[in-house]
Amino acid sequence: MIKPLVDNIEIANLITKKMKGGLTDEESIQLNSWLEEQNANKEIYSRILEGDGFAEGIDLISEFDLENSWNQIEPKIKDSKSFNYKRYFKYAAAASVLFLIALTTYIVNPFEKTEITAGTPKAVLTTVNGEDVVLEKEKKYSDQFVSSSNGTLKYDEIPAVSSKNAVNYNYLTIPRGGEFTLVLSDGTKVWLNSDTKIKYPIQFKRGAPRNVELLYGEAYFDVVSAEDFNGSSFSVQSNGQRLKVLGTEFNIKSYPEDLATKTTLVEGSVVVSIAGEQVELTPDSQLIWDKETESFKVIELNSIAETSWKQGVFNFNHLPLEEVLKVVSRWYDVNVEFEHQETKKIQFNGVFKKDQKIDNILETITKSINTAYEIKEDKIIIK
Repeated sequence: MIKPLVDNIEIANLITKKMKGGLTDEESIQLNSWLEEQNANKEIYSRILEGDGFAEGIDLISEFDLENSWNQIEPKIKDSKSFNYKRYFKYAAAASVLFLIALTTYIVNPFEKTEITAGTPKAVLTTVNGEDVVLEKEKKYSDQFVSSSNGTLKYDEIPAVSSKNAVNYNYLTIPRGGEFTLVLSDGTKVWLNSDTKIKYPIQFKRGAPRNVELLYGEAYFDVVSAEDFNGSSFSVQSNGQRLKVLGTEFNIKSYPEDLATKTTLVEGSVVVSIAGEQVELTPDSQLIWDKETESFKVIELNSIAETSWKQGVFNFNHLPLEEVLKVVSRWYDVNVEFEHQETKKIQFNGVFKKDQKIDNILETITKSINTAYEIKEDKIIIK
């Protein structure tokens, strides 16, 4: 236990001497070596030097009478061959002064570091009259035919409105760093991922298709079958494509910044109308719509792994690092910057729980591809 403590105190002594302008060449090399060990060391060092308490700290160092303090305490310390108490006290005194400097700096200019935390259930409900209602997991909300609690917004299962009546729509917007669950009036359940917006009717018209629109983002649908709703089919409009289903489970991922829209069928059957064609998907298949080429393809995959986000799991399977960190950035509401463009294309495989600390995820990712990262406030920098 003594050696790590002494090592840290030696560094404290070097910083003290650096501030007083008394470092030798050898000591400068030692200090620089410590600074290069990890970004945290640089951050500690810079905040000591740049804080408003720096000048006061220098005064404290200048006024500190090390020899007099040692002469007073020396008689009380027993002689020991195993440890140099005088040397230890000397470093401890330096460390104490540094602590005062750091404390003064913090009081005058607090360390305003943004804590990056995992996302939580939260959303904004836009009502028929244009009112925005903030929804949170621990915050209950209720109005006519609708209520929210524990991260779920639920509409009462009421008889469909007459075809002669106008359909009233609500919007549910999920911010970055959020997620929410929506239960429509027909009982259809929709899981909404971070940075997502959906438009849907408060009630569905009797005898008419049940239509909703995913404006952007990612959503997983568990649709009540047509047999349970007077034979009415269910359809989802999203980014130029329309899905028609009778009752099934599927996922749509359609973010504006992504190069493709991906529709994954988990269970049942859907027909996708896109680019003038109709494509029927089977379970464990995915339709990928390329926005640049305006073309699509259908691939086979493990749909459970693809939709694991709604179960609280990130499952990355041979994805470019850029795509991986897009997902992470949405959930933790941070920005990502790459120092080298070629790093974006490196393939990554890995599974993480969504409630993990972001540092744990970044450590695993960067070590696996032999690189490093740095967090500056709300920005992740990949070296």
